[in-house]
Amino acid sequence: MWKVKTAEIEPLLRGTHDLVTEMLTWAVTETDPTKHILTLQARAKRANGRLGDLARKTDLFKFMARLAKSGHASDIKADYVRITNDYRAFLDGGAQVQLSDDAQKTANHCFRWLYSDLLNEPDFWSLYATHMASPLSLKLFREKAGAVWTVCPYCDHNKVHIPEAGQTDHFLAQAYFPVLTVYWANLVLSCHTCNMSIKKASFIGTRNGKAKRVPIFHPYFHEAAAHVHFGFAANWTPTGPHIRGTSPTDRERSKHYLKLFRHLGALYAGQQKFVENQINQFLAIVKSEYYRLGPELGWGRPLLTRILKRQARIQKRGQWASRGASERSKLMFDLYAYLAGQANLVASRLKIRI
Repeated sequence: MWKVKTAEIEPLLRGTHDLVTEMLTWAVTETDPTKHILTLQARAKRANGRLGDLARKTDLFKFMARLAKSGHASDIKADYVRITNDYRAFLDGGAQVQLSDDAQKTANHCFRWLYSDLLNEPDFWSLYATHMASPLSLKLFREKAGAVWTVCPYCDHNKVHIPEAGQTDHFLAQAYFPVLTVYWANLVLSCHTCNMSIKKASFIGTRNGKAKRVPIFHPYFHEAAAHVHFGFAANWTPTGPHIRGTSPTDRERSKHYLKLFRHLGALYAGQQKFVENQINQFLAIVKSEYYRLGPELGWGRPLLTRILKRQARIQKRGQWASRGASERSKLMFDLYAYLAGQANLVASRLKIRI
């Protein structure tokens, strides 16, 4: 829900952009559907620079040749440039699918291999990630990204900081946007539930003139937490998340976000005991402050209200500081904001006459 700090995430996969750009540029230059695939493979191995080095050391040459022979290399490259020149603007603009079915099939075949195989090849990292202290892999990417943001940015509930708990989600699904399969801004470390059970390969974008789930919040570019909020029932069961009264565009983003992650209401409704424990701790602090300051400042509603607001601000600052590191920080942030205005309720719980 909170916007992820990406300054330490983008460099982890910076090399993939360079590789894809070089690979597609070569394929456009060498495009010739009439040439035998073996001829194109041999030419791929003779490519200049690090691209040629990587083609000779891995199976990359096969996919370079496939792109060149397909006749779609120019369209695939144009699609990649169109999207990655400003990924956020592309997403906010409706994420329009433009590749033909045949070009999509070719891109899917090639880019899926980049993701599943090449990103686990030490030779790729040694050639295209010289800014990194040591080679990565998909597992190590999740570990490093999880060290930056340890909680799932979709649900703010589950930890993702160990590889077994985290999943690499393709925000815009590979099936519809294959050119983004290894692009850093499209790879979001999320929990298994949000990625594999809820979001899965849901289509986000516009295809054949029909928009679905756009506009929507992306955790690298939008603060979804600023536009949705939790409420609390009489027994402290969390309700929501609810949409805040924001701009029409943000309301649309909120609506699509909450429909996509439709499990959030049930997930947080089960946190009633946790919420009550947090409230009891908060009220213990409020009670202590009330009886400490009462003799000097006077008992009653003004003092209780003052203490409530001050302690709520302190707790909210703590939750803000812990976003991305502590589970359910958004829920707690909203809880303290709610309690700040509940002098009557707090007085009743603490048996204070105001």
